[in-house]
Amino acid sequence: NPFASPTSTSMYYVSGTDLNGCQNIDSVTISVNALPVISISNDTTICDGDSAQLIASGGTIYSWTPAIGLTDPNIANPISGAVTTSNYTVHVIDGFGCEDSAAILITVNLYR
Repeated sequence: NPFASPTSTSMYYVSGTDLNGCQNIDSVTISVNALPVISISNDTTICDGDSAQLIASGGTIYSWTPAIGLTDPNIANPISGAVTTSNYTVHVIDGFGCEDSAAILITVNLYR
């Protein structure tokens, strides 16, 4: 049971011989998929009481953290009603199950 960690799609072969001297060969292909290419909105500054839409693309599943202040942390483009400056990280999973992340800073200018 060998362990393989290829950096690109690779085919591996195995051969075996039984007690009767019969031989056989088989192969397995391990596909290596690229990480999702995430596009996100720019860092944004808002005034106290305002909101900002966070925008992400590049996957099929999205999860934003922290979830506090977001309309829905499990969609690509939630709205943030942050009351303090917050750094939001989006974890994106593509159709192959590959995951990557990116971050957006929402700066909140407080009234004085």
